[in-house]
Amino acid sequence: MDRMQAPHRTSFLRDCLSAWGAAADGVTPKTHASRQKYWGHWVQYATRAGIDPFLGPTVAPIERDIVAGAFAARVRAGSYGLGHRVKAGSVTDALSAISKTIELAGRPSQLYRSDGKYQLFIERIVEGFRRNDPPTVPQLAVPVAVAHSAFGTFASSHSPLARRTSCLVIVAFYFLLRVGEYTKPRRVRRNGKLVPATRTRQFTVGNVGFFREGHVIPRTAPLADLLQADLATLKITNQKNGRMGQTITQHATEKDMCPVKALSQIVREILQDGGTDDTLLCAFKSQDEWLSVESNHVVAMVRDVATNLGLAKQGIDPDLIGAHSLRAGGAMALKLHG
Repeated sequence: MDRMQAPHRTSFLRDCLSAWGAAADGVTPKTHASRQKYWGHWVQYATRAGIDPFLGPTVAPIERDIVAGAFAARVRAGSYGLGHRVKAGSVTDALSAISKTIELAGRPSQLYRSDGKYQLFIERIVEGFRRNDPPTVPQLAVPVAVAHSAFGTFASSHSPLARRTSCLVIVAFYFLLRVGEYTKPRRVRRNGKLVPATRTRQFTVGNVGFFREGHVIPRTAPLADLLQADLATLKITNQKNGRMGQTITQHATEKDMCPVKALSQIVREILQDGGTDDTLLCAFKSQDEWLSVESNHVVAMVRDVATNLGLAKQGIDPDLIGAHSLRAGGAMALKLHG
């Protein structure tokens, strides 16, 4: 700044702030918070060990590997979390936080010997952690009977929560939705403000479209008209994988257990209760208060239905059913039908 003429400093500083803001938007708040957390712990750890946290030229390779390896072991022990041992993935998150912060400072990260490869000693530490991790237990895919049964059982319930959850269950199964796309969004505090924890944006009423023989049916149409739709669309605004502006489509099944009919009921109910195009599909009104369907509500309903259907006898343990099971079940159904 000292080398810049005074008239240009203000505009240059404004440009810098804009660039830094864009860089912050380039990662999710969760990733940003994780980097700040682990970098703060690393600075304290490295300082106590008597080395430069940025691992500059004054740090000998042997010192770098010993201190970074010891820090990885501290992370592994859960010292920077709930006190329980964490998996190798959390350790690599911590090492990534160190590397990314060093790189953002304009320096090369010395934790890597080549692109994507840790220094040999650190690589072996991480691999050792990974081999000692318990195996990952995948969430089981559920058959379409689960979605149909949930919708058939609860769609006419007196409970607004049960009604909305049942509709979302069948929509999620047929549209292959991630749970974060149709349930209450998680939020974290960043710079004193509550912001979305992930890049994914939940679907709103305005993201839904209805069609009959190629013609648009307005979302504000009576429920009887919406139920005649033969096709429904969901417009993606910003999802986990970065997709934006795309549209996913589902045709009516010509049965009562239909994702298009479920979406019709959701949209009509929200608009009747005073919601707008910006209202999330998971929102519902109960005793004049707006509430939201959360992921645990979906999991509880799907597990209960699976238990009632006796799926355990078919090898589907309800305890292994999670929020991802509907998306996995829909994908499996597509595969089985070619």
